Amino acid sequence: MKNTNSQSLYHILNIALSHQEVGLTAAELHGLISGILCGGKSDNSWSTLVYELTNDGIAFSSELNQQTQKLYHLTKEALEDSDLTFQLLIDEETTIYNQIDDLVGWVNHFLLGLGLVVPTFGSLNGEMKELIEDFRNIGNLGYDEEDSPEEMESALTEIIEYVRMGAIMCYNEFNLNQPSVEEPVLH
Repeated sequence: MKNTNSQSLYHILNIALSHQEVGLTAAELHGLISGILCGGKSDNSWSTLVYELTNDGIAFSSELNQQTQKLYHLTKEALEDSDLTFQLLIDEETTIYNQIDDLVGWVNHFLLGLGLVVPTFGSLNGEMKELIEDFRNIGNLGYDEEDSPEEMESALTEIIEYVRMGAIMCYNEFNLNQPSVEEPVLH
């Protein structure tokens, strides 16, 4: 979601979240929705999960609900796109420190959303287990303000790309690789 439209969506969501006093940033909300989608929950119950986790089960105001629905549909479309257009919703117009905070919030909420809808989350093996462990480590990232901003920016770019591709990998694992239910053959 790297473009002017996504940046304006980021800021619109942050304002709407703040007005309704929902204690999340746009990055965290996008991480949560992305985790839910990547875990295979694409029916209408996703919004109930979001309300339960973010607003004591109370539906969002009309304005915030409209923006959240838009974010959900844009995210779903991007995850389904074979051109791999999915991007993390992170404020790129702020300091490197705020971008790191956005990434950490995004990853932690992604793991929360994924964990809610994937019953086997704790017993994953192989690449998926490694990916989730990496995400957990990324969710604990910190920084020292004495670190070189240029080096931090370079590292952040690589980490964001890793997380982006990891989220797509989760989507493919939990959505596309599910055994299909065969219809009974009637004779």
